[in-house]
Amino acid sequence: MPVFRYAVWIPYDTEWQPLMVRLGREPRLETPVIEQECLLRGIKEVRVGPAVLRDNRMQNMVLLAAIASNKLIPGVEVNHYEQALEDLLRAESLEKNVALFREKLGLV
Repeated sequence: MPVFRYAVWIPYDTEWQPLMVRLGREPRLETPVIEQECLLRGIKEVRVGPAVLRDNRMQNMVLLAAIASNKLIPGVEVNHYEQALEDLLRAESLEKNVALFREKLGLV
């Protein structure tokens, strides 16, 4: 089994709000604080800006493309992701998700 040498944080829109923030007991975490925490903890930060999507359920494709383009899972190539999507999705949903995945990878 591969050993990961670092942790990775890939937020969709730079939000990291622990429970105390959500409960209003601590202030909202701003981007510089998050960047500093990642640096201090040895966490690799991969920024993914929010995409304009017709269907918010497709945010996962944006994140998946970031994982693929940064080669965060050793030995897993683009064709592996696409095969997994084919195994999980059907027809129109598959086409839309693969198209967005490939777009974010710069393959279209």
